[in-house]
Amino acid sequence: GRQDAGMGRFDCILWECCLMNALESARVIQPHCKYFAGSEEITYVGTPHWTDIITNLSAKPEMEPLDFAKVFVDGWRTYFDNSKNDTLVDMGRRFPLFVIDSDRVLDVVNATDALCDGIVNVMKNGRPGWLKVAAALNKAEEHGKSPGGSMHARDLHGFTKHLKGLGIDGEVDRLLQAIESAVLHSVPAQLHPESKGFTVCFPITKVQYDSEVVRRVPSYPQTPPC
Repeated sequence: GRQDAGMGRFDCILWECCLMNALESARVIQPHCKYFAGSEEITYVGTPHWTDIITNLSAKPEMEPLDFAKVFVDGWRTYFDNSKNDTLVDMGRRFPLFVIDSDRVLDVVNATDALCDGIVNVMKNGRPGWLKVAAALNKAEEHGKSPGGSMHARDLHGFTKHLKGLGIDGEVDRLLQAIESAVLHSVPAQLHPESKGFTVCFPITKVQYDSEVVRRVPSYPQTPPC
């Protein structure tokens, strides 16, 4: 639709819904904007305080798109932190926010592809290899947990860094560097201090993969960790 209308890329896309810093989302949205901003976590209460955000833009309409994306995430965190509502304050403690350079997303995707090829080789060693990968996954911060279940989203940076020493350090370093280069601005969360900007959907059983990934989101099986 954007192309049919003769429009160029959007300056930035600001996500205010759940799990939008998933690599699965980033790879789809990256051709359509220069920057995007959002969180790895689910947001079950509260949206950004748009009055403050738009007031900042009105005061400086010449603001660069990257600066506006930063205002968006900083303002959202301030809204949580200054709230008199305990639920909103708690949400803020688990809600990291990031601004991503869309032009560097494909570097993350390609580095993830390469890493996953390496992971397959590690797991060919049988149970010892599988246990090492499972241990790395278990150490990565999980996003999307709720009373209703889990979205099986793990922080990609955290998972990757714990794969060191498995004979795929080159692939590990390449992906870590790609993630760190793509994230232009971050607002950490107290309960997710190790999350660095991207999650991947990583169901831990075949049943979950079949019932929750393949059935609900047909594009997810194309994501290398799946």
